[in-house]
Amino acid sequence: MGKVLPKELPKVVENTEIKPTQTGAGVLSDSIFRIIPEKPNVGSSIRVTGDNFGASQEFDFYIDNSKIGSFVTDENGHFMTTMKIPENQGAERVDFKVKDSDGEEKKISLRIGQIENRIPEADNIKLTIKGIPNVIHRGDFLEILGTGKPNGAVTAEITNPEGEIINSRTAEVDSKGNWELAEPIIIPLDTPFGKYSATITDGRENILKSWVVETDKKIIIAPHNLKFEPGEVMKFNGTALPNKPIELILEDPLGKELFSDIIQLDESGFVEFEHTTEQSSAKGTYTLIATQEKDTEFIFAGLGQLPTIPVNLEFDELNYSAGDTAIISLTGKASEIVSLLIIDPSDKPKGDSISITLAGDGTAEYELDLSGYASGVYSAVVSKGSAQSSEVFTVGLQTGSGDIQINTTKLDYAPGDSILILGDTAKNVLLTITLSDPDGNIIKEKDTFSDKNGKIS
Repeated sequence: MGKVLPKELPKVVENTEIKPTQTGAGVLSDSIFRIIPEKPNVGSSIRVTGDNFGASQEFDFYIDNSKIGSFVTDENGHFMTTMKIPENQGAERVDFKVKDSDGEEKKISLRIGQIENRIPEADNIKLTIKGIPNVIHRGDFLEILGTGKPNGAVTAEITNPEGEIINSRTAEVDSKGNWELAEPIIIPLDTPFGKYSATITDGRENILKSWVVETDKKIIIAPHNLKFEPGEVMKFNGTALPNKPIELILEDPLGKELFSDIIQLDESGFVEFEHTTEQSSAKGTYTLIATQEKDTEFIFAGLGQLPTIPVNLEFDELNYSAGDTAIISLTGKASEIVSLLIIDPSDKPKGDSISITLAGDGTAEYELDLSGYASGVYSAVVSKGSAQSSEVFTVGLQTGSGDIQINTTKLDYAPGDSILILGDTAKNVLLTITLSDPDGNIIKEKDTFSDKNGKIS
């Protein structure tokens, strides 16, 4: 796809000083907000969006009388933020409240549901295993689970290509017929290639599952440990294509970028990455995103707890024309059903949520028909239980012209720091941001856009 460029580049106005302002009252008579989805569950992440609040002000978000977060509105009194319903929240009707610094509030009443875990009630549940694809690569992260005889146990014996038993695992089956290995499995980087098999039994049935360990991945990276403790150094290593650059991005459990760097590999192709955590660092699953040329791999590690495979989605393009078909790649746990919801430029759901079943390797591809989509900025939200991920895409935007005002949030950065760029230009236009070193060499380019208010973020 080619890029349409104006004949004359717009003038860039640099301003490295950001001065937040507060304007007028906080909660106003016509202030409104909404919760997405409208039927949230205990422990789930929700998207909260609102309009007609005081501009550039901080507000607190409550469930009944318990504060669960804060946010800041933009200069138009609009906000969109993500909050998490606590795990210990009761499944009942509650008041969601937005409060300003004077204690004025807006609230809506919704029922919070319990996360459903529907398993056939019959005792005669078939023995199954999920989470092992037919082809496995060194460094792969597997969460293995299935069903079996309720209140029993399953045992798995794993044999290598020579037929030797190299490992055995046992898992308890709960009263609903569910079982899951207590710890995820990372395939070691030195695992011999070939065909492996596992014999699984619950004392009533036996099943045989086979897979092949092979190498067609160009990026093979794994953490030193599945679980790190707060204050420890998270360490990763592996290999990628030699003599080529590789981009590494580390995200915390909420998807916030903690580190980003481009490393030039030598002739060995060896990759090594470390990140020092603090006692106050968020606990959960951290994701290391490694990109080299057109290949991207996601590597997971836990801080303070074992990691889980998060739900994730990725579009094949940033911008589409009306009537195009967007290809959405989804990842998550093997064979699970995820929900996909599209949010339109006015922050309202576009149609109903879509149920998508992931394949045995935890992946799926969905074709989204964009016929009838108006120009603007959209969001796609994929969720499963309390796990959620979102991605932005645009329809019908063009490369703009006119002045561009850009800001950085500070003047000095350390290597690996993320650079937050804010600014203003014409509304709903495509932009390319280029980062160059002191010698003028391009370090990184990123395609982005301005929103309906002309904001760049």
